[in-house]
Amino acid sequence: ASQPLIIEDLGDGISFSDIEVIEYGRRGNEESPFHKSGYYLLPRLSSYFPEELKSLPVYLELYGSKNLGYSLCGLKQSLINMETGIELSDFTVYYKIRTDSVVPIIRNVDISQVPSGKFALNYTLISRSMKELATQTYLFERTKVQDVSWTPENTILDPSFQASVTDDSTSY
Repeated sequence: ASQPLIIEDLGDGISFSDIEVIEYGRRGNEESPFHKSGYYLLPRLSSYFPEELKSLPVYLELYGSKNLGYSLCGLKQSLINMETGIELSDFTVYYKIRTDSVVPIIRNVDISQVPSGKFALNYTLISRSMKELATQTYLFERTKVQDVSWTPENTILDPSFQASVTDDSTSY
C-alpha cells in the first residue's frame, strides 16, 4: 500500500525549529552536521538534569519573523510544571529580538533553583500587540537531593517481600 506524502509550505509562516539542548556551543562556520547558522553545537542526548547541572543551554531558530513587518518582536521564555500545569513565574523572562528570515536563538537557562519534577521549557514569539504567534516546547526532568525526603520510617515495603526475608538475615 502506498500513502501520499504531504509537505506543508511554511514559506510565509512564522515558526520555530525544535529546541536543541546543547553540551557545548561556539561560533564557527565549518561544514558539518553540528553547525547551524554560524554556530558549532554539540547536542546533549539526555533530557534528565540532575542537581549538579545548574543550567540548560538551548539553541533554536525562529523562521519567517521578517514577515511581521517590523524590526523587533518579543520572545517569552517560560517554565511549566508538568504535574500541576502551573507556570513558574520566577523563571519567566522576556527578550527583544530582531526579525529576519532565520533568527538563531541561544540561551543559557538557569535551572539551579528549579525543584525536582517534570517541566516544559517554552519559547513563545510575541507580537507588538502581545499576541502569541508561535510556540515551541522542550520537556525535561530534574531531581534535587534536598527535595527528596526519605526515611526508613516513611517507607512501606511490599508485604510479600517482608515475608520472604528470614529472621537470620535481619541481624546484619
